[in-house]
Amino acid sequence: MANRGLMYEDAIMFHALDKILDPTLVEQSAIAHHRSKITDQQVDDTARRMIANLWTADPNSPTGQQFYKSFRKLGGGRPEPKTDVLFVKNGQKHRCSIKFGERWQFSSAGIQGNLTLMNRILQKISLAGSLSGVATIQVAQLLEWMQDEITSQPTKQVKSVISPRLAALKQSGSANDTLEKILGGKRNPQLDPLFSSFKREFIRENMTGAIAFGASDDKCANYVMDMDNLYPITEQVINDLLDKVFVELRLKGRNTDVVSGERVNEIVLRVEQTSD
Repeated sequence: MANRGLMYEDAIMFHALDKILDPTLVEQSAIAHHRSKITDQQVDDTARRMIANLWTADPNSPTGQQFYKSFRKLGGGRPEPKTDVLFVKNGQKHRCSIKFGERWQFSSAGIQGNLTLMNRILQKISLAGSLSGVATIQVAQLLEWMQDEITSQPTKQVKSVISPRLAALKQSGSANDTLEKILGGKRNPQLDPLFSSFKREFIRENMTGAIAFGASDDKCANYVMDMDNLYPITEQVINDLLDKVFVELRLKGRNTDVVSGERVNEIVLRVEQTSD
């Protein structure tokens, strides 16, 4: 099944660039590329409506054409940019995280990258004094467990080897329970007040990438574009997600082992929002 979130990004790009009256050869190529990725009518209709709502003035005016020409799709690299589509309207740069559907996935990244991120978050809020001593110790112990028990061994292995290892890591009573207590679990994503400042910054970073890239970098998102609206990533938006975001250790397919022909999987930390 096609990834409708990625398709929505291409559909947004297509319907914006398709408004250009005299596209360059590069723009023509981009239009054809993005059009070829659209196979879902709902996604196509949603993107067409969104682009129409974003610019309600004369589309053929010089400012309208400048608006459509400003659209750019980001992607690739490690870490992955949080900005999916960028455009400029009335002189303001909109770096948009594109979300399609009711249940959002914020990240599905490797453990080492998440460890680096969470250590930087812990350092940031510890310096600000917004996390209690008890909570700081528990978060630090969790990060130490992730370092010792997960990244000390290869996190990419053939499925027959890594699946039992993941099952052991997720056993009841393990530090995985602490991980889900601090950041929310699939069965219970609700916030533990003791860790509110840590989870808030974790969500902020997963939405924006401000720590990874810097707040003014194009890869750092400052807006969300969902199926109906475009809105800035404010403190209220983040607070509204505190009881909805959860994490889960998962396996993510990577490639095929050239010797055995078996699928290689990686242990990742998936960050999602409930559909409630």
